[in-house]
Amino acid sequence: MPVSGIALTLHDDPVLVRQALADLRADARVTLGDGHGRWLPVVVDSDDPRAARDLHQWIESLPGVIYADVVYVGFPESEETAPRPDAKPARPFAQPSLP
Repeated sequence: MPVSGIALTLHDDPVLVRQALADLRADARVTLGDGHGRWLPVVVDSDDPRAARDLHQWIESLPGVIYADVVYVGFPESEETAPRPDAKPARPFAQPSLP
């Protein structure tokens, strides 16, 4: 279940922005942050990477949104992907020797 952080740049037309915000608020997968001027942070929670991509494209297509820049994508661990307590620790990356 990917979680994405998206930085929106909003249009300067307040009518378009109001409609975009109403559309975003109506979607339970979207959480709006505190905006600053024309910029608004958004967190989206989706079922899989394809749904995340589709949601991003929908947000970017809203008339009140100029840009929707993805700034973070995380895949929270579930019971299926969490490391087992008895698992061996991962080997550290090899460190190149410096001259």
